[in-house]
Amino acid sequence: MSLHKLNAEFAPAPVRALLVDMDGVLFDTERRSLLSIIDIIGRQGLTITYDQLVERMGFGPKDLRRSYETLLGPAFQWQLFWDTYWAERRAFYDEHGMPVMPGVVETLTAARKKGLACILASSSPRDQVIAHLKHAHVYDYFTDVVGGDMFEHSKPQPDIYLTAARLAKQPTAHCLVLEDAVNGVKSGRAAGAQVAMIPDIIPYSEALLPYCDYVADTMTDILPLLG
Repeated sequence: MSLHKLNAEFAPAPVRALLVDMDGVLFDTERRSLLSIIDIIGRQGLTITYDQLVERMGFGPKDLRRSYETLLGPAFQWQLFWDTYWAERRAFYDEHGMPVMPGVVETLTAARKKGLACILASSSPRDQVIAHLKHAHVYDYFTDVVGGDMFEHSKPQPDIYLTAARLAKQPTAHCLVLEDAVNGVKSGRAAGAQVAMIPDIIPYSEALLPYCDYVADTMTDILPLLG
């Protein structure tokens, strides 16, 4: 277990709400999702690379569509891709169960016992997020759910986390964002929240220092920040 405070002079406000990303933080789903996207796009006779997908992690549906259509050209069929991706994703996890990350239930339980609001803030469509939370039996830990389809621009823009803080009824300075992706930590910082990166696919690097206050190995490592 490890929690690193990145700026010794940082004096955080008391944490009163957790704003939690889904893929890569709550669920161990990032790698399979990226490989699935490569496969589904390949069925259209097109090619997208793993690195290109990593660069777009955190994009909401509208930003993702614009980005994919620019990258892949007029032969790309967005709706076919989108419908196939979510149908296959839901079918896989319905069969195999949601892979909940270590420490998730312990951390969310502790946060709720301390009276903190917990908001799920994902770039994925809200109805799909809710379905995953219910399937994993963690839906009831969350005060509310924010999905990327609610916004014109998702991460790295601050809209998702500004809305999550509003639903938590807390100033963003009293909110702790838990993220694993570059676009996610940028979004949290742009919103004015405290940001803890829990790296998954993307390792922490000094280039991310302006966007992160903490780096943790697992979600339970942030428990001391909850007071």
